[in-house]
Amino acid sequence: MPESLTKKRIRKVFTNCLENVKQGKEMNVKREMLDAGYSKTSASVGIIKKTKTWQKLLSEIDDEEILEKVKEILKAEDKRSSLTAADMLLKLKDRYPAQKSKIVGLFDRISELEDIE
Repeated sequence: MPESLTKKRIRKVFTNCLENVKQGKEMNVKREMLDAGYSKTSASVGIIKKTKTWQKLLSEIDDEEILEKVKEILKAEDKRSSLTAADMLLKLKDRYPAQKSKIVGLFDRISELEDIE
C-alpha cells in the first residue's frame, strides 16, 4: 500500500531535522514543517512529534550511534558543534525527561565512554 501524503510529509520533516542535527545545525521543526507544506497553524502546534509515524522514525535511530557521537566529542577539537549535534539527537530521542530516573542510565553510559579514553 502506498505511503500517504501525511506520512510522506512527516518523513520529510523528520529527515530534514535529522540532517540538520548531523550537520551541527539548529533543529527547527516548525521551519521544516512549513517547508514541507504544512500551514502556519499546523506548524506552530508541533503535533507532528506525537504522531505514530514520527515515533516510529525516532525508534529507528540507534542509541548506540548517539553514544558513539558523544565518544567522538570527547576527543574532537570542535566540541561546540559536535555537542550541539549530540544534544539535538538526544532531544529527538526524548532523553531529557522530567524524571531523573530515566536519564541515570544515559549518564552511566557516558561515564563509561569517558573511561574508555
